[in-house]
Amino acid sequence: MLEVLLSLDTTLLQWMLAWAQPPWLTELFITLSTPGVNPAIWIMGALLVGIRRPALRMGSWQVVLAVLVTVLVVDGVIKPLVARDRPAQRNLSIQATVLTPDSPSFPSGHAAAAAAGAYALSRLLPRARIALWFVAILVGWSRLALGVHYPLDVIGGMLVGLCCSAFVLGGTVWYSRDPSKRIPTGPR
Repeated sequence: MLEVLLSLDTTLLQWMLAWAQPPWLTELFITLSTPGVNPAIWIMGALLVGIRRPALRMGSWQVVLAVLVTVLVVDGVIKPLVARDRPAQRNLSIQATVLTPDSPSFPSGHAAAAAAGAYALSRLLPRARIALWFVAILVGWSRLALGVHYPLDVIGGMLVGLCCSAFVLGGTVWYSRDPSKRIPTGPR
C-alpha cells in the first residue's frame, strides 16, 4: 500500500512538472523558496502587526512562537525520523529548478512554516485570512513547481504546521465579534 502511494506521489509530481509556467512565476517561486525567506515572511508579518496594533502584541508573539516551534519540530524531529529522499535524488527523470537542499524531503519545512504562519496570523487578522492562506498555498505550490518536494511532503508539512500552530495558540481568541470572548488589552 505504501509503495502504491509513493508511486502515485512521484507520478503526480512528474505530471505537475510537465506544465509550462511563465518565467516570472518561476522567479516568484524561487524567491519564496530561498532559505530563511519563508519563515521570515510570517515572523515579519507578526512583528508588523504587533507594532501597528499594540493591543495584538501578545498575539504577535504567539505567531512568532508558532512558526519557530513548527520549524523546530519539522527540522529537528520529523525530517530525521522519516529521512525521505528528495525527488531529484530518488528519480533521475525529475529535475529540480533550484539547488536541491541536503535535508530530507518529508515534510516540507516551507509548507509547514507557511501553514503555521497563515493559521496564527489569520487568528489575529481574520479579515486578511484569504490573502494569508493564498500566500501559504503559493509557498507550498512553489516547492512542487521547483521539483524539490513531492505532493505528500507539502500536504504533510501543511498538516504539521497547522497542528503546531494550533498547539501554540491553544484556544486563544484575539479577535471576536462577541466582546465577552475578547482578551482584555488594558493594564492589568
